[in-house]
Amino acid sequence: IGPGEHGFRGTWVQGNIGSGEHGFRGTWVQGNIGSGEHGFRATWVQGNMGSGEHGFRETWVQGNMGSGEHGFRGTEAQGNMGSGEHGGTWVQGNIGSGEHGFRGTEAQGNMGSGEHGFRGTWVQGNMGSGEHGFRGTEAQGNMGSGEHGFRGTEAQGNMGSGEHGFRGTEAQGNMGSGEHRLRGT
Repeated sequence: IGPGEHGFRGTWVQGNIGSGEHGFRGTWVQGNIGSGEHGFRATWVQGNMGSGEHGFRETWVQGNMGSGEHGFRGTEAQGNMGSGEHGGTWVQGNIGSGEHGFRGTEAQGNMGSGEHGFRGTWVQGNMGSGEHGFRGTEAQGNMGSGEHGFRGTEAQGNMGSGEHGFRGTEAQGNMGSGEHRLRGT
């Protein structure tokens, strides 16, 4: 994480990545966060990614989050990703991964955020993954958000996956949000 050909080119504001008491306590393996040419080119504002007591406590394996040419090109604002008391495990998945990833705006939403967030396991799946993923805007919504969100396992599946998926706008709604949504496998 930092400047350079394959580093961070934008702005990181008010966010903690693996920062102590309120930071990452698990393992980060084979993943790039905001890594240059193939990294984050926009702005991350007011969000905690894997932030301790109130963040990600498990393991992030083989995944790229907002990774450049094939990564996040828009804006992630006021959202917590994998932040919390009941944070789970993300395995072999790309979230907002460029050419084949997220090209729009994720605003005011929690994705797998703690007490009311993701408690299960996401395996071999792409969420909002470009050419074959999310091309629009996700606003004011919770995707897989805890108490009233995703409680089970999503395996080998694509949610909002482009060419054959979500291309429009999801506003003020919950996708896979618990009480009245997906609870199984």
